[in-house]
Amino acid sequence: MSVRCGLPAGRFDLPEYVGTSRGSAYTYDAAGNRISVGGSFARTLVPDAVSASTYDAGNRQLAFWAQAFTYDDNGNRLTQTDPSGTLTSTRDARNRLAALSGRGLSAGFAYDGLGRRALKTVNSKTTTVRYDRVDAIRESGLGGDTCYLRALRIDEVLVYAEAVSRLSGFADCVRMQIRTATGRMV
Repeated sequence: MSVRCGLPAGRFDLPEYVGTSRGSAYTYDAAGNRISVGGSFARTLVPDAVSASTYDAGNRQLAFWAQAFTYDDNGNRLTQTDPSGTLTSTRDARNRLAALSGRGLSAGFAYDGLGRRALKTVNSKTTTVRYDRVDAIRESGLGGDTCYLRALRIDEVLVYAEAVSRLSGFADCVRMQIRTATGRMV
């Protein structure tokens, strides 16, 4: 697939995606205003109206199409039932997600003293999380370790690397360069 950007009628517009099976096409009037859009990337139809959705007095959704939901007294979803089965969630005494089960899924979660998720087990595969203050810096599981290089803001990941024993880096006024222990640029 290729992407073409242009200035139709003197105005910048969204790119045109061209491929063998996918694309977008726009038509403009003499003043350069878009008057139609077409192609497989274009949203040209209004979605169907939702005809089966119910809510309780607390504005919690009880049903949506073929799905039904139940909640605990704190407003946390307990079950989600649809034709494929029921997914059940369990909360701990501090109202944190402790477990999920159903539809071939079995998951458990544990937290450290600061309330951060420290461990998750999904279908017998366990992953632990190490933190540097508020941000996760390493996840360790059966597939190896994933390390994160974070920026100053919470949850802002600059780089993540899997199966790397050590990351090193230096910064100049223009950019940051990160290298693995073997010297490869990340």
